[in-house]
Amino acid sequence: MSQSERSQRLLTAAQVAAELCVSRSTVYAWVRSGDIEFVRFGPQRKPGQRGRGGAIRFPARVLDQIAPDTTGAPTGVATSGQGQ
Repeated sequence: MSQSERSQRLLTAAQVAAELCVSRSTVYAWVRSGDIEFVRFGPQRKPGQRGRGGAIRFPARVLDQIAPDTTGAPTGVATSGQGQ
């Protein structure tokens, strides 16, 4: 697979977690804090319903852009609230 084909591929949270040796919960925490690039598509939930709905996928290029450090925070991206 060429570099351009890999960068266009979309991965699930489980695939990202496995590649980066972290839990899916960690990947979703990065989504909530804005520390990882993702794409949301599909029907969104109506106001008042829990969550936003739709599927979340991650461009394969995020695997090249971040690597977790020993605290579980991705390196190479700004994290909010660390050390507070």
